[in-house]
Amino acid sequence: MNTGIIFVDKQFQKNLAHQRILDKNLIDYTIDHLKKAGSDKIIIISQNEYQHADAKWLNNVKELYSEISDSYGKLIITGVNYLNIDTDIYSSLYRSVSKACVVVNDGKALNIFALDSELLKDYEGLEYESFNISKDDLLEVNDVEDVIVASEKMRQDINMFHLRNGVSFIDINNTYIGEDVKISKGVIIYPDTYLEGNSQIGENTIITAGSHLINAIVGKNCKILSSRISDSILHDNISLGPYSHIRMGAEVMDNCRIGNFVEFKKTTFGRLSRSAHLTYLGDCEVGEDVNIGCGVITANYDGAHKFKTTIKDRAFIGSNSNLIAPVTVGECALVAAGSTITKDVEDGAMAIARQRQEIKPEFGFKYINKEK
Repeated sequence: MNTGIIFVDKQFQKNLAHQRILDKNLIDYTIDHLKKAGSDKIIIISQNEYQHADAKWLNNVKELYSEISDSYGKLIITGVNYLNIDTDIYSSLYRSVSKACVVVNDGKALNIFALDSELLKDYEGLEYESFNISKDDLLEVNDVEDVIVASEKMRQDINMFHLRNGVSFIDINNTYIGEDVKISKGVIIYPDTYLEGNSQIGENTIITAGSHLINAIVGKNCKILSSRISDSILHDNISLGPYSHIRMGAEVMDNCRIGNFVEFKKTTFGRLSRSAHLTYLGDCEVGEDVNIGCGVITANYDGAHKFKTTIKDRAFIGSNSNLIAPVTVGECALVAAGSTITKDVEDGAMAIARQRQEIKPEFGFKYINKEK
């Protein structure tokens, strides 16, 4: 086991802990780099409580050393101000250190926030060594002005990395990509695009202006037109948007068309299926080669619980239809436009659920010509 220990001083936590650089805050960068380098456990030391899903919080050094045991393995102690201490440096420390504790510092005296050499002497038997990193190799963040400088420097470095690896930018100075994003060669990215989290973009995909992808996996030869994708998967040869939203574990299979103002939430959308415009599908399983007409919605929430809608292969859902979950539309079934469906539709059947039309002769003339 390896343990990473991060010291956060009171001033930093007050002014900088929640400042974001691209898609992460400063503490997240340090935690992520330690984890990638092989830290099995992360501990944050700060006087003020700091809750983080991937780290344990301790109030002071005394608590830390009361916690440390042989099971913690090798330790790296680091500050949080140095944004670009990368995974390779941390990994090499874990590989090379022969003593119980390694201190990463900035080339000055052994001094990281609350931890200093005098304090270390109070703990008999603790052996440590320091690892000095040159100031020239650090991107240091001590105030909000440094946040702006660091953000621009990281944005430029990340974008240039992708450019050298075959990604094309329409305007490289107005594109924002997180450090964990993976982009294949042949991808074209338009300006005002944000790619964040663990997003992955397949070869020859085009992402146009105004798109925002967070933890999105997008396959090859897709067109993402000014749309938002979060925590979802799009497979190959998909056209999405403009102005659509795919979220919360949705998955779109190959060769689908999803047009403008469409929202999918926790929905699986089968290959060759189409939803051209103005649709909401929530908690829905859609088969292959299904046509979803304009203005279709799944009514999946009754105010207390969410319910599932199933639409089987080659079904046709007419425009302006409401599917009241839980409900199933069978294979090759047809839902007539304007219907509100509350009962299952069997395979090959047609469902019509409309108010009967009534005609009142001459009423239109009277209405249009009424006194105003």
